Amino acid sequence: MPAQHRRQSLNVDDARENEGGRFAIAGLIYQAIGVAGLLAEARLELEPDDIGGILSVTHEKHGQDAVVEGNEPTGRRFQELIQFKFSLGGIRPIQPKELFDIVDGFANSEQAASQLGSATCGCRLVTNRPLSPGAEREIAAAKSDAATRYLNGNDDRRRILACLEFEQKTLAELKGTVEEYGRRRGMFPTELNDGVQRLVGWLQENTGALGALRVTHEDLDERLTGSWDVRDILATHFERPCWRSCVNFGRMRDCPIGSSAAPSRMKSNVRFKKSRS
Repeated sequence: MPAQHRRQSLNVDDARENEGGRFAIAGLIYQAIGVAGLLAEARLELEPDDIGGILSVTHEKHGQDAVVEGNEPTGRRFQELIQFKFSLGGIRPIQPKELFDIVDGFANSEQAASQLGSATCGCRLVTNRPLSPGAEREIAAAKSDAATRYLNGNDDRRRILACLEFEQKTLAELKGTVEEYGRRRGMFPTELNDGVQRLVGWLQENTGALGALRVTHEDLDERLTGSWDVRDILATHFERPCWRSCVNFGRMRDCPIGSSAAPSRMKSNVRFKKSRS
């Protein structure tokens, strides 16, 4: 092969390798933000009287990207299998064959969980890609007990697909959920950006290092805001005039002015002085 053709071939291979690297990194970021978003969304939607809810999300467990664990309002424990699918651009539809590869993966994960004594009660696919018309027809067939090329005598496939929760979300939407969680805990835009990067870095660094990584609400708070106890952050970063007013009033958390969650200024304990009358 002439030298010029060899150089062109190498350039094409390098371009493909770079594109594959970008795709892999973007997919990992989508997963990490998605894991954090599951916890953040659960906390944002939690009502004051709720006694159930998500307790933790384990990254890379039972062969899936994540497993959500929590309690139902009745106190019954539940687990939900989560798979993230990401594509640059997000325009390539999920075809029936790929959909059933995902469904079969969920079935294998259910079996793996069962062998460890853990019962699962749901499967969710989170992706930035749409379903193809063929995939939508397969889901409709699963719900109506109709037979198709892929649904023919396989009860596990039909059961999982009929109950599969499908969420089409962009990376920006997942990140937006995490940022909203931070904003409602007093974080400013620059702090949110740093906090999200810190959180994603921690997830990527620790996932797979010691097996499955269990992520709790405390982990989310600490990695995103810099403290495992967000109430301390909300109680320590007001403007000075407002600080005096709140100290005198004795209830700093009721102050109408927003607070900053910068870890560098964090205080773990706050003491209020009695006002002088």
